[in-house]
Amino acid sequence: MEDLIGHTLDGYKILEIIGRGGMGVVFKALDTNLDKIVALKMIDPVLAQDETFIRRFKTEARALARLDNPNIVGVYALRQTEKYFFMVMEFVEARPLSHHIRENGKLKLEDVLKISRQLLQAIGFAHNASILHRDIKPSNILLCKDGKAKITDFGLAKVIKEHDSGATVTQARAGTLYYMSPEQVKGLKNVDKRGDIYSLGMTIYEMIVGRVPFEKTDSDFTIQRKIVDGEIPSPVTFYKDVPKKFTKIILKSIARDPDKRYQSAEEMLADLWKFETDMLEDEKTLIITTKKEEIKRKPLFKKPIILIAGFVLLICLALAYKLIIHPDNDVQKAFISLSVDPPDARITIDDKVIESSQLNKIKFEKAGEVRLLVTKEGFEPIDTLIKTESGKTVSFTFTLNPVFKPVTTGKLSVTTKPPGATVYIDNDSIGNSPFKNLQVTAGMVSLNIEKTGYGSIDTTINIAEEKENSISFNLNKITETGSLNITSNPSGADVWLDRKKLGITPFQKSELPAGKHRLLLRLSGYADYLMNSVQVSANQLTDIPTINLSPAGSITVLSETADAEIYIDNRLAGKNKYINDKIEPGEHNISVRKSGFTPYNKTITIEPNKPQKISARLIPMAGKIEIIVVPYGNIYVDDQLKVKDAMSLYSFEIPGGSHNLKVVNKSLDNEWIKKVEIKDTTVRRYLINFNRVVKLTIISQPRFAEIFIDGKTIEKTTPSEYFIKPGKHIIQVKKDGYLPSEEKEFNVDYDIYESKQDREENLTFLLSKKE
Repeated sequence: MEDLIGHTLDGYKILEIIGRGGMGVVFKALDTNLDKIVALKMIDPVLAQDETFIRRFKTEARALARLDNPNIVGVYALRQTEKYFFMVMEFVEARPLSHHIRENGKLKLEDVLKISRQLLQAIGFAHNASILHRDIKPSNILLCKDGKAKITDFGLAKVIKEHDSGATVTQARAGTLYYMSPEQVKGLKNVDKRGDIYSLGMTIYEMIVGRVPFEKTDSDFTIQRKIVDGEIPSPVTFYKDVPKKFTKIILKSIARDPDKRYQSAEEMLADLWKFETDMLEDEKTLIITTKKEEIKRKPLFKKPIILIAGFVLLICLALAYKLIIHPDNDVQKAFISLSVDPPDARITIDDKVIESSQLNKIKFEKAGEVRLLVTKEGFEPIDTLIKTESGKTVSFTFTLNPVFKPVTTGKLSVTTKPPGATVYIDNDSIGNSPFKNLQVTAGMVSLNIEKTGYGSIDTTINIAEEKENSISFNLNKITETGSLNITSNPSGADVWLDRKKLGITPFQKSELPAGKHRLLLRLSGYADYLMNSVQVSANQLTDIPTINLSPAGSITVLSETADAEIYIDNRLAGKNKYINDKIEPGEHNISVRKSGFTPYNKTITIEPNKPQKISARLIPMAGKIEIIVVPYGNIYVDDQLKVKDAMSLYSFEIPGGSHNLKVVNKSLDNEWIKKVEIKDTTVRRYLINFNRVVKLTIISQPRFAEIFIDGKTIEKTTPSEYFIKPGKHIIQVKKDGYLPSEEKEFNVDYDIYESKQDREENLTFLLSKKE
């Protein structure tokens, strides 16, 4: 689905991929109607064709939309287009709890308690709304910068039937094995909200000790056995400083028997609050005891003179620290001043949106490099690093270039009754009716149809891109006539009626067909005067008030770059050369564009009788490539070696046009190849991981089918997780008494982004019994 990036889908502009899962892809997107960033959970097109799945998904999504809770990622809407089905969700600037644990290890006790309280409140809220999560784990918990925790990805959620308070749900084994409750592992039907309690307890376990209670060498079977048999070691096995009372809370939440666990999130939250209250009381007792012991020592500061001297000394030390060691002024701070054209562009610095009122002076606590992102719909983004200086204000000016949009066409077929009418699009004749499948510019256009003795037709139509557009008209015959009188200032202008020259001003003519006509006055040195609708009344003289003609300007635009397109006021005017000696005075936008080149843009003011000439030379566009190679590799551009044994971030500029990128790791006998089109200055980032593996969960119905990958058994049976390497793989399952399953292709690319590193997917096979 990567090809959706940059496109607008049902009012949402796709910006980037922020996650992947078994059901599809999660995109960051802009709601163009509300100018608001959202997340789109796009269902895999294959699943979107399954009516049963979509029906179930809609039911669950509607239920999730009821979960208006500050610690649950919100669901705004469900949308369906011709090809795609997606959920519109709250976008959260945060990172998964799993990343934090992986990078920093265990969390502080106070942080664990703070996060646990929020999670219990959220899960309790969902349970009270009759919704189970069924896949609680650190990677589905987002930590915001303000300390707020949010639960996301209710992709495996189930709605509990509201008419039966004791109802449970049926589920296949899903989720992540480490956090599955024993009843989930066994695939039992009676999985209820206590399964969520178990998963949350295991998540808290990992937060407080920095790891799960399983070894990396444990097989899936060993992990399943430990979970089902309840052989989970106490948290103090891995971190002896876990408080005893808190250990009891964790162990109760992950009890093997659901009846011995907490029966609700509220019950567990109550114990958590009690533990924190008791811990606070213990701390107060310790402080009081310590103070009493200090009093018994009769300290020196009880003497008044020593007390005053000590107080004065403390003030002096504080002032010295404030003024000398750590002055609280702007000397160590850095400032930047920004000027951006257009002024209403969106400006982000280090992921923080900057208001327009702040642009004159943006303050930073310390100098250094910051990332600047400037974006606006219809313009190429600017993504760059700017450097600040300590104690100084550095000014920057940025101008966004309009996005080059190639002209698209559609096919138009026109028939009229009677035939032989002249057809005009945007005032240009395209031929006489009838005609079929004529290539015309796509979009909204004005359409005029004229035939002598018949009433003209003036309308607008939308030419659909790359589609056949057919239209038909019945023309009304005119038998009545009238007269028309036209004068102009200055006089002597050519009079064109319905695109036929009939004379010059002053002009008067009788026996003109009654009805609407198109009038054009044209005089050298003056702008054309056009009236698309002049009504000639039957048996009457129509007198048009004197028309004052405006002096015209003259412009010539030449492109020094071959095959460049010239646009005047955002309308295509021609290629390579454009001459107009009747252009209307005033401001006009001139743009010369060609794919692979930086557009030439200029605003000019046309004045009467002052010819202007513009010669535009386009500069080949330079895009930027950023590549990270793991563990290392040679980078080639168009078969030319760029860098040997690259193992860190390598960035370089690349000219506009088509190029072949290649990264080779000879020792691993691996190669990554990609063709890139440089059409703008967008930074293209690639993370090539030759050591990459993707966790794939393989499921079958019925279970316990043997798994084959690329024709070889992996000596595992379904359901099972398998870490699969990059490449194209063929996966199949077999079971005695059943026909072999269909072969499914599963592709893993070497190229990943940071947000894809936790990628988890699943494949499901349905087996048919042998006859």
